Amino acid sequence: VRSVVGALLLRGALRASSGSFSPRTVSLGTSWRGITTPLPRILQDKRAPFIHARSFCTVNVNQHIDDAVAKYKEGDLEGSLSHVDIVVRERPHDVPARLNRASLYKELEQYDECLKDCGIVLDITKELVGAELYTCHAYTYIAEVHRLQGRYDDALSAMRQAHRASPSPDRDRMMARLQALNAPQVHLKVPSFKDDTKYFTSLAKGTHAMMHTSEVHGRGLFATKDLKKGEEVFSFEPFAVTGDAGASPSTPFCSHCLQAIPSLEFSNLNILKSTGNLTGEQCVELRNEVVNFIGARHTPTTDPEADPLAPASCPQCSETYCSPLCKEEAVYKYHSSLCSHGDVTSPYTVLQQQAQKSKGKGEVILFVARILARLDKDLPAGKPFEVGNDLKRLVQGDMGGDTMALEKAEASNMVGEDTLFGLLQKCFPTRELPLDVYAKLKTIVNLNTIGVTTRRAEITVTMEAEEDSDEDEASNGDKQSVDLDMKYHAGTEGGCLFLLPSLMNHSCKPNVTMADPIMSTSKVSFVARDVIEKGQELLWRYAGAPGMTRQERREAVKLAYGFWCNCPACVYGGDQIVPEDEHDIAEAMQNGDLSTK
Repeated sequence: VRSVVGALLLRGALRASSGSFSPRTVSLGTSWRGITTPLPRILQDKRAPFIHARSFCTVNVNQHIDDAVAKYKEGDLEGSLSHVDIVVRERPHDVPARLNRASLYKELEQYDECLKDCGIVLDITKELVGAELYTCHAYTYIAEVHRLQGRYDDALSAMRQAHRASPSPDRDRMMARLQALNAPQVHLKVPSFKDDTKYFTSLAKGTHAMMHTSEVHGRGLFATKDLKKGEEVFSFEPFAVTGDAGASPSTPFCSHCLQAIPSLEFSNLNILKSTGNLTGEQCVELRNEVVNFIGARHTPTTDPEADPLAPASCPQCSETYCSPLCKEEAVYKYHSSLCSHGDVTSPYTVLQQQAQKSKGKGEVILFVARILARLDKDLPAGKPFEVGNDLKRLVQGDMGGDTMALEKAEASNMVGEDTLFGLLQKCFPTRELPLDVYAKLKTIVNLNTIGVTTRRAEITVTMEAEEDSDEDEASNGDKQSVDLDMKYHAGTEGGCLFLLPSLMNHSCKPNVTMADPIMSTSKVSFVARDVIEKGQELLWRYAGAPGMTRQERREAVKLAYGFWCNCPACVYGGDQIVPEDEHDIAEAMQNGDLSTK
């Protein structure tokens, strides 16, 4: 009788005050990648509805709640669960306690128990008024369990129920992610090695790689010799490069090589002006030391009055480059086709402005614009754009009926007074841009671009007067000793489209990485992360950073590239790959500990 009365009292109290509990302690829960989910909390509420129920308890429930929170903070999930078990046993209709136990079960990968608790919560709350948030939490946990077990259809159904109970932008994004994960595998068009053996062989000439097919991946790159850790595999110039469309103007970067443009305080000319006591020989030595540190895009000279670090600009549109060399390469390859000639209303200028607002999509459009500008220089006058001989050999998406329907719909979306596709067409008024070519180029960019992060130099110049003998002082006057403190910091992020490196297949634990600094010359060097034997396949990580769980890595690859990763690290390895500091390789190379020869 007492248990029945207690349950009725608790049920009535929940009906009257559901959703009014005030959280007292930290959340017991997890978050999806970058998307924080509102989760229930372990509560210690000394008001109703638990006053009546507490009189029937044989243990100090509040103490167990505090102990559960303390254990959770310490990372002892099992210990926390043992205390929550007691709370649930004493209060079987305590919805927050059951939800917190479901959260712990989920983190401990006891998925069946988690689903059981969530089911009980849904039974308790289905007839209660004002219990929508608890219903939402229960369905959210159910969705996460299904997601973690790869049942994306069930996860999507549960997340829709959670969104129906308590709509929010976060749950909108979760549903969009689940819809993408639940979508059929993207059909990729991968040209085989047999399609053009001569081309692929010539592309790999002069490198330590060759292309052929294997039973595991089909087309791929393989080592032609034994490679030591840090040894260069190949060095390639990108076919096209683009930077972060939303980068801060306070940290300008070269639009061709993405290197940060040195500020005037680095310039030798400015140093000369700040002190008139440096000899010409000292100025040349100082300048060359800075130039060698910045990178090979700048050329040392023997003229003490020259400033080899001075940036170069297009005289027509003021597009800025880190050096005259970058400016010359850009004008020759693509800039002459995109130059605005000082017109702030030119299609490309407006396209750049709109790209900054639309971020991800905008960066892809700017990348396509650079590629089209390169193609424009090679195609005969008046001929429509087409996917060129080099690009057609890269992986691209299948342009089926559904894909083209989506492209047509997106191409018609207005951005300001025009569409992004319309602005792109206006950048090349003398040449037709078919929609299918535009769509193919977008898939080529999305599926083959390799992300890069350049480095920004920070140089501090310290000058002190030297103590000379009387004879030296009489003959030379005051001398200055110069001390340079030169450091690197992370620069801008961007993307590079390569012809040969883009042919590497994916692995969550790759054996090839980029050398650092990444873009100090016109080429990017790729080096061995570890010892690679002759004939071993060269592998690159497409997506999924070290430290992610197996599920997170697989989902990242699926969302970006449309396939489910079955690399050895995912199939046979542990749940997580220990993060590796790739900069250790670059540091060892710079110190001479590793050879690139």
